[in-house]
Amino acid sequence: MGDRKLKGGLGNALASSLWATLIFIVLPITFILFTVGVIDVAVADLGDDLPEEVKDIIDGFVGGLEDFMMTVIIYAIPIILVALPFGFFKRGSGLRLLFGFLQLPLIALWLYYITNGGVLLVGVTDATIPNLPEDLPLALALSGAVELDMSGLIYVLMAVVFAKGAVHLAEYGGYRGRYLRSRYKGDDDDDYDMPRKKSKKGRKSKGKQQDWEYL
Repeated sequence: MGDRKLKGGLGNALASSLWATLIFIVLPITFILFTVGVIDVAVADLGDDLPEEVKDIIDGFVGGLEDFMMTVIIYAIPIILVALPFGFFKRGSGLRLLFGFLQLPLIALWLYYITNGGVLLVGVTDATIPNLPEDLPLALALSGAVELDMSGLIYVLMAVVFAKGAVHLAEYGGYRGRYLRSRYKGDDDDDYDMPRKKSKKGRKSKGKQQDWEYL
């Protein structure tokens, strides 16, 4: 049997892809839908107390959240696709390391684009809203647009994402020896020595196959 700790295979590829789907699509969209639900309940409770101008603002905000969901999904798709080969190749494989590194900029771009670089423009309205109920949040009484600059936080989170490259390198170095033994031996024999050099004729006949085995 092969070394189970190396994992890899179709099952792990699907699990890796499903995990990426959960993190980058399911959880964000669940949060967005929850927010929309809370807004709908609040609007229903206030009912006729809300001026039409405020209802228009809320409808625009909800519409923006729906567009935001599409942005989340679109930029998450490449991450999910790369997660498939990342999970398929075993620990210690050069190809797993490659796809692990490829995931990092994709995750950073996903984080950057769904937050607009950390600069959020909260548009309210250009018109003054008359006769607002006193129990409405203060934000709804504002006019124009409010800019929330959280770019510093977003850049820190992106740096943390790229720092995960060190984890991929550590995994690659820690499992590389076991991976090579599993490719030659097919089991977890720690006393197994690497094969000696073969003749030129033997190397030519299996050259391409051996190159792939090292990856």
